[in-house]
Amino acid sequence: MRKQKEDWEKEREEWWNKQRQENKKRRQEEQTRIQKLQEEYDQEREKHEQQRKEEDLKRSEQKEKERQELQGKYEKEKEEMKKKYEEEARKQAEEFNEFKLEYDKDSAALVEKHMKQIEDLKKDHEGQMQQSKHKETQTKESLEKYIKEMEEKHEKELVLNKKLVLNKKYDDKLCVIL
Repeated sequence: MRKQKEDWEKEREEWWNKQRQENKKRRQEEQTRIQKLQEEYDQEREKHEQQRKEEDLKRSEQKEKERQELQGKYEKEKEEMKKKYEEEARKQAEEFNEFKLEYDKDSAALVEKHMKQIEDLKKDHEGQMQQSKHKETQTKESLEKYIKEMEEKHEKELVLNKKLVLNKKYDDKLCVIL
């Protein structure tokens, strides 16, 4: 039995040693595989980073090119607009000179017309102010009348309340006497 136990112990120890060796080998293989994957990942990341930088550079070069084209187009349009506005300003100056001559002819008539309109507006305003004062006076009188009526009503209610209180006191005394 002892022999069997020793054999069994020995077998078990060999089995454990074998398991440890296999586990160690697997860990080493796994470590090697992980390291290889890490290297591949790093290479891919660097490759991707390089591609991204190249694309960014291309985009920025393209944007700069577009900006320069737009700047050139803007400058050209600005110059054309400047010429156009200078020509329009010249024409307007000529038209203004013609207009000024006509304006000088008609200005006296326009001034007289406007003065009459101002007088008419003043008269209308004075009439409206008189109507407004009349309405204000009527409103004030109506309010004063209403306030007086309310004061009289309040006085009557106070007198009535006093009578009721006195009657109540009298009734209470009468009840006490009876």
